[in-house]
Amino acid sequence: MHTIISRSPTRILKYIDRLKQSTNSSRSSVIFSVSPPAKSSDLSDFVDALTAWPNASAIGCLAAPTHRDAITCSVAFFKDHDSVLFRSTIPGREQTQVGRWHSFRKPEARIDVASMLEKRGQGRDWDDIWSTGGHEDVDLPEELTNVNPSLVQNIFYFSDQSPEGLSFALNKSFPRANTLGLLASSTPFITGRPVTLFHNKHIYDSGAVGIALTSNSQSRCTLNLPNGLEPLGEVLSVTDSEGNLINTLNNDNPTQLLLSAIRRADIDTTSSNAMSFKEDSEFYLATFDAATSGPGSMTKLHQFHSITAGDPSRGTISLNTQSSSPRVGTPVQFFYRHASSIPASAFSATPSPLATSSLIPSSFISSTTTSSCNSADQTKPILAFAVSPHPTLDSHSGFHFSDQNRDIQSSDSQHPHPDENDPIVVQNTFLAASENGFVLSRRGAATESRSGDVDAREGLTDSEVKGVRSEKREEPWTCTVPGCVADAQL
Repeated sequence: MHTIISRSPTRILKYIDRLKQSTNSSRSSVIFSVSPPAKSSDLSDFVDALTAWPNASAIGCLAAPTHRDAITCSVAFFKDHDSVLFRSTIPGREQTQVGRWHSFRKPEARIDVASMLEKRGQGRDWDDIWSTGGHEDVDLPEELTNVNPSLVQNIFYFSDQSPEGLSFALNKSFPRANTLGLLASSTPFITGRPVTLFHNKHIYDSGAVGIALTSNSQSRCTLNLPNGLEPLGEVLSVTDSEGNLINTLNNDNPTQLLLSAIRRADIDTTSSNAMSFKEDSEFYLATFDAATSGPGSMTKLHQFHSITAGDPSRGTISLNTQSSSPRVGTPVQFFYRHASSIPASAFSATPSPLATSSLIPSSFISSTTTSSCNSADQTKPILAFAVSPHPTLDSHSGFHFSDQNRDIQSSDSQHPHPDENDPIVVQNTFLAASENGFVLSRRGAATESRSGDVDAREGLTDSEVKGVRSEKREEPWTCTVPGCVADAQL
């Protein structure tokens, strides 16, 4: 695994060429991500280089940069007999279409809210309907239909912004696997597509591409928090929830509880410099593992959700997640972050040294991307997806690049930049970021079964699991909090 960060497209392309020359002759699977350079000709060079590997198949996507004024490119190799690449066209929840976005959407089959409401009217449990996105029986991608579920430990994928159908199918079919999906960066003003996905030489603007890893080695999946977070109020308990809504906390109005906590913390919400509640998503709800965490234990924080809306009179709080809201009895706590701790854009008028220009302000980044080309490899490979800040958008032309920034991402011969840390190369790490967030679902902890039997819904036989069964796995949930990183140590 390699993550290359540079302000020079040429330097990254040369590194990719060296990787191709050193690639093992045995059959392999390749996954990649790259943040678009300023020039379309450079982007074409990246696509040509990353979609053609000797004796290998490849999937990838266009992603967001992890460092200001720089290009981030990540590449990972997996043995062919330990991996299965797949392409998914399973529909998800229909996305709201606004303004110019409408012209980029294609009339595809999507599961809409009406079908979910119909199932609710038939007496179905709302939490179950919401967590499945309204899907009943969903077929797997063709490439995964003959894969033994007991062998799959990790699944990673790049998706459009409607991953519910795929995430539900993977969750249902591979109960012992961690699944982590990146909602690929929006690219309508870059490639003319809502998102840009790659499968060898094919380019897609919807659906998903991914890889299932069948290695026998166990791995862990960790959620890393961004800098600048502050707890707001005390730990509360969910007492009523429905869909992605929380109706009561401690049998009280959750919006009023949040407003009261804001007032007690003396947070400015009225001046011109005040924190924005809705537009900037700077207020969050954290959930804790009820079985293992103590009150306010940051180390046991389980999920981290953006709060998208709140109604002071009715009290309901809306969370930005594809899964159902935290179940009744879940310990939760409000958090907030000052606007100054969130990087505003991937592009700046005055470039800073590459090593100090990270857009992912978390302990994960500080411990990995400070490595140079000559640094020692990490002990275990890490594959990580991060939430980047939303790029600055120009009202007429989309992504805003100043003339100076266009010069920064151009050839070294014309614009030399004597930065001793350029490029930054992180060995044994695959890091991809997107402003649209990621989807995470972790397997349950394995425990010994008294009888050795396994629930038939898991699709595993007694001989396959040898007396070990998985507890109820985590439902897929979406993280859109800038700076959050989910990583799997393989």
